[in-house]
Amino acid sequence: MKVYGHPASGCTWKVLATFLEKGHAPRFEVVDITRGEHHTPEHRMRHPFGQVPVLEDGRFRLFESRAIIRYVDAELSGPVLTPTGSQARARMEQWISVECCNLVPPLMELVAPLLWGRDPGAEALRRARSRVEAALDVAEGALAQTRWFVGDAFTLADLSWLPYVQYLFIAGHGALVTARPALAAWWERASTRPSWQQVMAGSGRAPEARS
Repeated sequence: MKVYGHPASGCTWKVLATFLEKGHAPRFEVVDITRGEHHTPEHRMRHPFGQVPVLEDGRFRLFESRAIIRYVDAELSGPVLTPTGSQARARMEQWISVECCNLVPPLMELVAPLLWGRDPGAEALRRARSRVEAALDVAEGALAQTRWFVGDAFTLADLSWLPYVQYLFIAGHGALVTARPALAAWWERASTRPSWQQVMAGSGRAPEARS
């Protein structure tokens, strides 16, 4: 399998970490988003929205990181990252949905000034922070009861949350995590996994990973 992505892309991080959790490494081709390579006609043939990552498996091509990690888990040998029981699998999907719909939109607005130099204004940042805190409060309540998002098993739900919690630390908002004991304990377990450490070492973000 081949992955087109960028070392500083959170969506690329979760895909690469999924491969490593499975005990595999894809062929990796950098699409330099800092130079606009994701908007070239060549890359738009792979991803019609001009984003990363993209996975190729022979003639099969797939974009959207959440779809990619599900495919990788299903196709590759190694530890299973999707629960087999219907209730546990539904719980995993629930937390991936929470990440996608309730955490990521306000979080990306909150971290935009530092990571991408975009300032949406004080009021927009206040609203974004409030919405991020609401999502983190829900996660805190769940993780106070279980080791991972789905009981005792590390799953794709945990992998889905990792990049965005990482962004909070990189952007100087790590206190939002450390102020919540159960979430902080989850972060300590998740961010020290060898797969995540290896991905961060290749991202240029390793020195900030635990700040």
